[in-house]
Amino acid sequence: MPTALPRPLAAAVLLALAPAAASALEGPAARVVDVLGLSDARYEDDRRNPDLLGALPTGEPVQVEFSRSGAVEEIEAPGRGDFPAEAVAPLLPAAVRNSPDWPAEARLWAVDLEDDGAVEIEGMTPDRRPFEAEFAPDGRLLEMSYDD
Repeated sequence: MPTALPRPLAAAVLLALAPAAASALEGPAARVVDVLGLSDARYEDDRRNPDLLGALPTGEPVQVEFSRSGAVEEIEAPGRGDFPAEAVAPLLPAAVRNSPDWPAEARLWAVDLEDDGAVEIEGMTPDRRPFEAEFAPDGRLLEMSYDD
């Protein structure tokens, strides 16, 4: 039957492991944690895409997927959750987040960032109407569709 470690020994083990956990949050993952203000951040490499999981300052959990080169590819709400569009806007190209068509008050399920700077989003309007939108790299709204 396993026994618990005495508190001083358990604390020493955690301190010894802390640098390993911190080193996983270097480079692009650390930048995203800083930019979004994530708490409870943890990095997992799932062989296909590295993922960063954490909680936004508003409390909603998010998952960030990176390309192998370290670029942010996708931001998602795990499960059936959502998050404020403005909470993730700092990771978007300036032209998109400053677009007059950017739905700042929306709640999002997913944000896809394309290699060319285009951005696709899925979410719901403040009146809870589901939508999808696509923005060009220069911030122009290319398409907006609503699910009725």
